[in-house]
Amino acid sequence: MFALETDGECNDNNLYRIIGVIPTQSSENGEYENRVKLIKANVLGYKYWSGSDNNQSNDWTKSTLNTKILNEEYWNSINKYQKYIEDSKWYLASSPYNVKTNEFYENERGNTINNDRPVSWIGKIGLMYPSDYGYAVGGVNRTTCLEMKVGQYNTNDCYTNDWLFIGYEWTLNPVENYLDSIIILANGSSTINLVHVATNAYRPVFYLNSLVLLKSGSGQKNDPYRITFNE
Repeated sequence: MFALETDGECNDNNLYRIIGVIPTQSSENGEYENRVKLIKANVLGYKYWSGSDNNQSNDWTKSTLNTKILNEEYWNSINKYQKYIEDSKWYLASSPYNVKTNEFYENERGNTINNDRPVSWIGKIGLMYPSDYGYAVGGVNRTTCLEMKVGQYNTNDCYTNDWLFIGYEWTLNPVENYLDSIIILANGSSTINLVHVATNAYRPVFYLNSLVLLKSGSGQKNDPYRITFNE
């Protein structure tokens, strides 16, 4: 567990979980750096992915969940902690919704697009990838689960050992060959939802600045990692 709080008592509003240490770029053709990738431990809210019935596109760069909710309202709410978050390259390529985790990972970073949708975006706050959820599976059957399609996680109890599982949650990536649908994580498995019909859970995801240093903590919920900034 990670606290976006340098001092004081931690609470559910500033607790995050570590997805991993991921090779990441801060610009389209930038140098790769290993950065800590975080996701909010609790749901921030429930919204349409596209923002309204008038926006039926699954293009993340035009989604108001991106432009209005996460990278404006949420971004402004964390004020003094903004310096800890780095611009990063996010992969927006589409994928079939029911594939294995490693296939999701490859598809997300591929070149498959729906019409003129971009395959990447530079920004600060995003959502989890379907592959993030797939790789978060644990337990004694982890190897078996990773050999399955993520759409089968809920019929094989893989989701009960997946620490990213919360219910119906949006991801970042569109469904291949659809212009208005996004891959979601519903009841523990991957499926699809129309961007403008359902309100699903969303959690901010971001990469820490490479100048962030570990200050204290063991990573447990009652003693989360705390950070400082190497200025």
